[in-house]
Amino acid sequence: MPNYVLASDLGSGGCKTVILNDAGQVVAAASAEYPTHYPHPGWVEQNPDDWYTAFVTTTQQVLAQSGVAPGDIAMIGLVAVTHNTVLLDENDRPLRNCILTFDQRSQPQCRQISAQWGDTVFAQTMNGVSPLWTWPQLLWLKQHQPEVWQSTRRILFQKDYVRHRLAPARITDTIDAAGTLLFNPVTHHWIDDFCADLGLSPDMLPQTVGPMSVVSAVSRAAAKETGLAPDTPVIAGTTDTVAEVFGSGLLQPGQGMVKLASVGRLAVVSPAPVDHPRILNYRHVLDGLWYPGSGTKSAATTPRWLRDNLWRQPSFSEMDAAAAKIPPGSEGLLFQPHLLGEWAPYWDDNLRANFIGATMRHTRAHFTRAALEGVA
Repeated sequence: MPNYVLASDLGSGGCKTVILNDAGQVVAAASAEYPTHYPHPGWVEQNPDDWYTAFVTTTQQVLAQSGVAPGDIAMIGLVAVTHNTVLLDENDRPLRNCILTFDQRSQPQCRQISAQWGDTVFAQTMNGVSPLWTWPQLLWLKQHQPEVWQSTRRILFQKDYVRHRLAPARITDTIDAAGTLLFNPVTHHWIDDFCADLGLSPDMLPQTVGPMSVVSAVSRAAAKETGLAPDTPVIAGTTDTVAEVFGSGLLQPGQGMVKLASVGRLAVVSPAPVDHPRILNYRHVLDGLWYPGSGTKSAATTPRWLRDNLWRQPSFSEMDAAAAKIPPGSEGLLFQPHLLGEWAPYWDDNLRANFIGATMRHTRAHFTRAALEGVA
């Protein structure tokens, strides 16, 4: 009887895949990075096909490491960053790179939406307007890349695109849908007025279901690519942070979490959203709960940025070892981690990172420790 689960997390910088046994123990794990592109100041993009390649690679690796027979995988689930939207043509192929949640180009579109819709946006979505959300990103594309917009037949989100290639189903979950600012997280319906104003017809939008709903099964083509067994059931999945909230055991109001992943989050489980536009409000996996909180753009992305630009590809363990030799406080060197502007509660895309107090005594080990301290 199949008694293993394969789970994959498509993060901001890479894909992590694990196989779990029926006791919840990790029996194999693998990770693979994918590149992020910065074609213009304030622009942040990734190629959706790089996500799928990383998923395939890590899936092959965990199957090989574990020795688990593909037929013993009972279920597959994927999570990913919310707000990352893929525009697909009539053949379900991406029309362009995905504009990531960190991207800042849609600030004018945010002002346009706010001027037109005012407080209606918060009343319908429990969140304020910023470049974080899909709506202003899509409006930018419609205005600046009309040929792409006119060729778009449907949209999916990061985990849904990868899952669709694995197990075809044009579906998303209700929590990821709320990341568009076009979906009401209370009624669990697309907001007709907002979608119509943007020019999104109903047939372009994915069907929404609960995160744990079984939505499809591994196709024969994907089975050949990944090594998984065809017809293995696949659930809808959800966003990475709500999966972390749930997986950390935050099941009651008042329980909280500090997350330092690619982005940093401070979230507290609540029976209701916080009625303030500077706070991020998302639904919990469990009915009747939310996890409002703050969000910082550059947490674990900061060490990767240092690795790629200052250390030139050593291992993170080497960087940690060097930083550990520097005393707390980095001998007066301070770091403000606003490499891509900032989210809640500041909502200022013009904030910038700074190293303050640098002297001739400071080495790259000092800069590394200061960066870690600044993020923390």
